[in-house]
Amino acid sequence: MTIRLLIADDHEWVREGLRYAFANTGIEIVAEASTGKSAASLALEVEVDVVLLDIMMPDGDGMDALSRIKAAKGNLPVLIYSAHDRPDYVQRCASLGASGYLRKGVDNQVLVAAVRDAFAGQEVWDGVATTLNDER
Repeated sequence: MTIRLLIADDHEWVREGLRYAFANTGIEIVAEASTGKSAASLALEVEVDVVLLDIMMPDGDGMDALSRIKAAKGNLPVLIYSAHDRPDYVQRCASLGASGYLRKGVDNQVLVAAVRDAFAGQEVWDGVATTLNDER
């Protein structure tokens, strides 16, 4: 079964790297966004199974997009993919319903496994679980 993925990041080179990371994995990138607003719109318009969402983007950040996506499609898994690993960001994303939080720079195998796990209904908190569990 192919997993349909929406990737959202304002940097073209990051999206290019993600295309490479997911090539030949059974995960198909069916939509790309470069802003938070377009990410939220695409998540509602395009049939996707998982969203991989950056936090810092123009025209509405990833947390705003996460909130909009979860309000409309509560069961759609959304993974945050960010260079920022601040505990307050992680906690806010968790409270908004994110399925996980990955730091940019994780190994491609970790990234692919995280999307598969999110698709299967599991949460993925890549090294931020201790902080998150301490605050829950």
